[in-house]
Amino acid sequence: MSLLSKVQRGRTPRPPRLLVYGTPGIGKSTFGSQAPSPVFVPTEDGLDEIDCAKFPLAATLDEVLAAIAELRTQPHDFETVVLDSLDWLERLIWDRVCAEFIGQEHREGRRRLRPWATRTPSPTGARSSTNSTCCVRSAAWWSC
Repeated sequence: MSLLSKVQRGRTPRPPRLLVYGTPGIGKSTFGSQAPSPVFVPTEDGLDEIDCAKFPLAATLDEVLAAIAELRTQPHDFETVVLDSLDWLERLIWDRVCAEFIGQEHREGRRRLRPWATRTPSPTGARSSTNSTCCVRSAAWWSC
């Protein structure tokens, strides 16, 4: 069978995937709350003033993945998932990577830290939408 016989025509409908980028307080989360039947997976506080369905604040990457897995495997009425915010999700990913690789180096007797495996925490240690060390926030949402 030739490759030309596998050529397809037409559109393939897929749910939208959006990345919303902007300064704090500009309305990214509010915008996400206006999507069809949204549920938030929050990685930072800041949803207190928005009437929305939300999972508990995720403090680890495992908690984010568990929320997404629950949405994939359990029946629900949500049509949109909002990850709020991506910059804090990135920090959770880095925390996981650093814990895995630094922990492995310690178990193997190697104590040297690689420069890419370190990050500077917030001066206050807080995970807040008012954190002055990061002036740009982002949120992502997509339809289920």
